[in-house]
Amino acid sequence: MKTCQRCQTINPDNSLFCARCGAGLVGAPPAGYPMPPAPPKKNVNGLLACGCLVLVALFGVSILIAFGSNPDKYKTTTQSQTSKQSEDQAGSVVNTGDKYREELARQVAEHKSPCPLDIIAGGVEVDSAGVSHAYVQVKNLSAKTVDAYDVEITCRDRTGNDVEHYLHHTNIFIGREQSTVKPGRKSRTADFYLHGYQGCTVALTQVKSAWFTDGSSWSGQNCPQERLVTRD
Repeated sequence: MKTCQRCQTINPDNSLFCARCGAGLVGAPPAGYPMPPAPPKKNVNGLLACGCLVLVALFGVSILIAFGSNPDKYKTTTQSQTSKQSEDQAGSVVNTGDKYREELARQVAEHKSPCPLDIIAGGVEVDSAGVSHAYVQVKNLSAKTVDAYDVEITCRDRTGNDVEHYLHHTNIFIGREQSTVKPGRKSRTADFYLHGYQGCTVALTQVKSAWFTDGSSWSGQNCPQERLVTRD
């Protein structure tokens, strides 16, 4: 079996591309397999250069016209507007920061754990091929921007019995979602492809790890486990 380096999905040995995210899989293609043609290269340097020159010329002409008509007035107005915008922005940052810190402290206190992500929505759906999909949406409770996170999904059926992978004989699925989530914001809904866990209608989902844009990371066992089920 081949494991996708991007989303950790397990694919058959003869797969060239990941069934979930479409990424290329490690390993040479079988003999005689036709390689896809390389995409044609487009030379856009000339167009970019022309576009930049036109923008620079237009900007320079507009500045000369505005400044030449009344330079003193232009200078005074610009300084006044800049000063006002700086004051407004400084006030909004302070107010927004205070409200965010209060809300963050309240949410962390409710969960009684330092988990940086909270699962706020999700469910399980079975497609026409009989493959289960776990849909997960999280909210960033930390003060950092999340770059990626891992979830652990325990697969079961509606009666509570474990649904094991047909090859690995485990009902635990580990999935990774790579998407940016700013502090206090909700993420996009992630689709975890539970290939090999046929019959999974209940997904006990827990955030296990998180990576941040500043290069730091988090992992732990403190996040609450959410029970995601199929829609009636």
